[in-house]
Amino acid sequence: RLRYEFAAGRARPVLGGPADAAVGRIVGSVFLDENGDGVRGAAERPAADIVLVLDGRFSVRTDAQGRFAFERVAVGSHTLEAISDNLPLPWSIDPASARRSIRVEVRGDAPIDIPAQRPR
Repeated sequence: RLRYEFAAGRARPVLGGPADAAVGRIVGSVFLDENGDGVRGAAERPAADIVLVLDGRFSVRTDAQGRFAFERVAVGSHTLEAISDNLPLPWSIDPASARRSIRVEVRGDAPIDIPAQRPR
């Protein structure tokens, strides 16, 4: 079987940098932090369909497991913001957790988990 790729031979875009920049990835998850410790436990539920914005320009949504990924991000410091509009009530994301600085290294994954909390 022969497969034709329309994008073959074209440079893929780099998020937050020039087309020839060194790249890495930002990967992570958003979850409902039942115990309030800020660390995702095995029994804590994912937060699906949450919008994450990179550098105020690029966005992705979390999948059904609460995971997200920004592929081909330029190396350096970036700002990641979680928008909590789709969280079930009474859950919310603390402003300090919602907006974070993150550093991307060459060909590396920059992991980040964002906890959602409910009032106690």
